Amino acid sequence: MTDASAIRANASGRPKPLTGAAALEWLVRFATLDVDALVHGRPGDLPNVLYDLKRWLDLEPGEPLNEGVNRLEKAPLKLVPLVKEVAGLMDAIAERREFSAKYKAGKVLLRADRLAVDGARALSYRDADLRDAVLRVALDDVYEDPQRALKVRRCREKACRKLFFAGHGAQLYCGHQCATNAAARTYRAKQRAEREGAKRR
Repeated sequence: MTDASAIRANASGRPKPLTGAAALEWLVRFATLDVDALVHGRPGDLPNVLYDLKRWLDLEPGEPLNEGVNRLEKAPLKLVPLVKEVAGLMDAIAERREFSAKYKAGKVLLRADRLAVDGARALSYRDADLRDAVLRVALDDVYEDPQRALKVRRCREKACRKLFFAGHGAQLYCGHQCATNAAARTYRAKQRAEREGAKRR
């Protein structure tokens, strides 16, 4: 999940945060994460996901939420409710319906000395817990660029229906295979209808 070019540290020494399209694409991948496969998969996969989670949350060294993310390494199944929360948000976007979640307030910190360097990232929420931080940042990423957020879609292929981030405005299927399957089914149905019409004449 990590992109080596995006990992360079910024002036504060922390890794470059995920923003814009990269953040939304990461959210879709996170929402479709198979935690069981992650736990039993390759040894480096879990640390990479947790590293990207920290980049996406834009956590500074020493920030309390780092400990919450670090604890996930020893108890990765605690990722399941986080993935479900994000999946609920992404589902609502893909299906253009309402999303709501209860949120416990933390505190907000504005680093005015970093506004010129970090822009909106100079504003940091010191959330009460990891779940709240995940929801807040996900919602921030969605409303920051609504047109880009509307590229979160659900594959139209009935056998698939997975979430994906559309590469272009008219994309209806998550990939070539699903588009081909749908086109073949439409073609076969049209051919069947033409044959049946010819028999009736």
